[in-house]
Amino acid sequence: MGMHGATCDNVIAIKAVNADAQPVRATAVENPELFWAMRGGGGNFGVATAFEYRLFPVGPIVMGGMVTYPYRQARRVLEFFREFSKTAPDELTVYACLICTTAGTPAIGLAACYAGGMNQAERVVAPLRHCGTPLDDALRPMPYLELQTMMDAARPSGRRCAMRSHFMAGLPDAVLGAIVEQFARTPSPLSVAIIEHCHGAIARVAPDATAFALRKSPFHFEIIGFWDDAPANQANLNWVEDFFTATRPYSSGEVYVNSLDQGGVIAGARSVWAELRASSPDQGPIRSHQLLSLQSEYSAGLLGLAERACGASDRAGSLTRVMITNGNQV
Repeated sequence: MGMHGATCDNVIAIKAVNADAQPVRATAVENPELFWAMRGGGGNFGVATAFEYRLFPVGPIVMGGMVTYPYRQARRVLEFFREFSKTAPDELTVYACLICTTAGTPAIGLAACYAGGMNQAERVVAPLRHCGTPLDDALRPMPYLELQTMMDAARPSGRRCAMRSHFMAGLPDAVLGAIVEQFARTPSPLSVAIIEHCHGAIARVAPDATAFALRKSPFHFEIIGFWDDAPANQANLNWVEDFFTATRPYSSGEVYVNSLDQGGVIAGARSVWAELRASSPDQGPIRSHQLLSLQSEYSAGLLGLAERACGASDRAGSLTRVMITNGNQV
């Protein structure tokens, strides 16, 4: 994000099938309004079948991995993260991750990727190794493709999951305290909470340049409940919701659409529309209305498309598959 922005900032073209089952291509010059809306506006515009991206060379070797600290140092590490993020270069992405060790005890880690020159890498990441007494230091030079697979084992197919999120304009002491307190109550050692630092290129894009208008708040806080057994459903759902409620007073009121569950869909849509309205005195309200109009125009026939594609007997399931077209804010 720091070097090249969000995925949607680097989409060149989108091929989709509209509600009339007709192919449509959207670019900056061909169906430009649809192209604008599909980059961050959520679903309901059609079924995307292909994307063309602007690509950048990365690696092949980057400095990546995580330094893990005992949970008793969690507050200290989060305070360090808050200050360190203020001057982090675009080439460095750092997330603060509340996790559990293989023994099932809470811990806190600083996960990083430095994609700049490797001759500068150790100097840039060195402070991440020394903000406490580490339990484990797995921050090292590695292939970029290896970094991309590091979290795969934590999310196997079929694992139960509940997610909520906030954007935050800052990390005051009170929210750090709430985060440390609430994560310690997790009923599942598989769950995580992540503070993502959103800086650099992603923050330099104008809020109304795409339908992903959430550019102002530098922190995205994500609560992800993971568990495997059905009898534990309610305990984990309650934990996620309680965590979300405890941190809500520190939210900027914005929600990332990829982190929504059923309870947050309306809030997420409202945050996008509100940010678009606030993006500029003249164009903000126009852009907000434009997104609503485009969703209405393109979603009108999606039910029929879903039924033709999957059969009326699978109406609910087919609608779900058709509507979810906003991966990585596209």
